[in-house]
Parts: sequence; structure tokens; C-alpha cells
Amino acid sequence: MRENIVFSEQAKELAAKAREIAEKHVRPNAAKYDKLQQYNYDAAKAVAEAGLFKTFIPKQYGGHGAGILALAMVTEELAKADSGFQIQGGRAASISRAFADGHADLARASAIVWRHYGNWTSFY
Repeated sequence: MRENIVFSEQAKELAAKAREIAEKHVRPNAAKYDKLQQYNYDAAKAVAEAGLFKTFIPKQYGGHGAGILALAMVTEELAKADSGFQIQGGRAASISRAFADGHADLARASAIVWRHYGNWTSFY
């Protein structure tokens, strides 16, 4: 029941930023990249520069430390504009799950990559 969920101010702010980035950088070319079956690296760069790919990363590793609910909100806003962005959210959720499951070494390594590169698009 959605009415029982409490959204933090930080989560709301990150979702609003994601909505703004999605409308400005993601949605305008979503159909084009879908038709070409290519990833929109320019949009991903805008999302990364806005710091949205590190929504869930703990603060001590250079992230926002906003948690999995904020990540879901950010992913939802981006995926509304281009469903390909839910893949990025899924990757982020995997690392978040690694922290939760006690696989801190794997999660820390991934978080350090984020801190150093700012996003995963560097590896594509």
C-alpha cells in the first residue's frame, strides 16, 4: 500500500532531478535509439554527471547513501523516458543487495569504481 511508504526528502529531490534529466536528455532521443537498437551514451553521461547513478552508494564511497527506495524512484523516472535505463537501476540494485547480503568486498569494489569513474558507462 503506497500510502504507508515514507519518502525521504533526499529521495524526493533525487527523483525530481531524475525527472528533469529524463525530460531534457533522455526522452528526446529515446525513440531514435530504440529504433537503432543502441544505447544512448549521451543521456547516460548526463545522468552520471547529475550524480544519479550513485544514488544508493554509501556516502563513505562517494555516493548519496540514499538507499534502495530512492534508487527505485530515480530508476522509475528515467525508465519512464527510456526503458533502457531500468537496466542501470538493476545494476545499481545488485550492488546494493551485495551490501545487504554481507558481500561487502564485492560491493565496496563496485562502489570504488563508481567513485573513480562516476558511472559504469566508462566500461561500455
